[in-house]
Parts: sequence; structure tokens; C-alpha cells
Amino acid sequence: MMESFQIRRKFDASAETVYSAIEDTTIFKLTGADEISIDFNENGLFELIFQGRGKIYGSFEKISKTEIVLCWNVGGFDRQDERETVVIFALEKVGDTCNLILTHSSIPSKESAAAKMKAWSGVIDSLMDRLCVE
Repeated sequence: MMESFQIRRKFDASAETVYSAIEDTTIFKLTGADEISIDFNENGLFELIFQGRGKIYGSFEKISKTEIVLCWNVGGFDRQDERETVVIFALEKVGDTCNLILTHSSIPSKESAAAKMKAWSGVIDSLMDRLCVE
């Protein structure tokens, strides 16, 4: 049975600002990857290299101002390779603020889902710190 999880955070920033942080690769830089290659277009490819640990790569399946969908693959990290998991960034405009709902699905194991949830929580919390400065 495939695993999934969802992380929901309210940003004290506009939906446009949060979208821009995905588009300009800020959110990917916060993963700690050593090398980042991103073509932010529908069907565009991305690759995050973590030296001596592994790589994450895939494609942007859908890009709109309210939803970004990625096909997410992982190799290395002392785990079994994973193919075609799905990451969705959903942006809900709430007045001058934004709810970011990250859903990661089609994950093959509970252990991997837990590791991804921990990693994504750190990335999103770092993004909040960066975007929500008074």
C-alpha cells in the first residue's frame, strides 16, 4: 500500500510571494542540495544532487498560480530507489495571506514517508522564516 502525507502552513505572505519562492527555486535551495538544476515549465525537468548521499529528480507535471505538481524520483540516501511519487504544492489565497498545502503521495513505505515528511516540514518552516519576516 502506498503512503502519503499532507503539510499545511499559513504564510503571512501573499500567494504570489509564495508562488515566486517556488518558481525562483528558493524552496529547492532550502533542501540543502549541493547542486540544483531546474527548468520551471510544464514538462520541465529538475534535479537536486546531494553529494555523496543521493539525488532527487523529476519533472513539473502542472504549473498554475494555485497548484504545482511534480513527478518526484529519489535515488540513494541509503534507501531503495523510488520512482514517480507525486508532490503537489497547493496555494490558497486568504486575504493578504496564503495557505500552502503540500501533499506528497505514492510513497512506497511508511519509513520513507516519515523521512519525507520530516524533510518537507523543515523546508517549509525555513521558507516561512524567510518570507514572513516583519
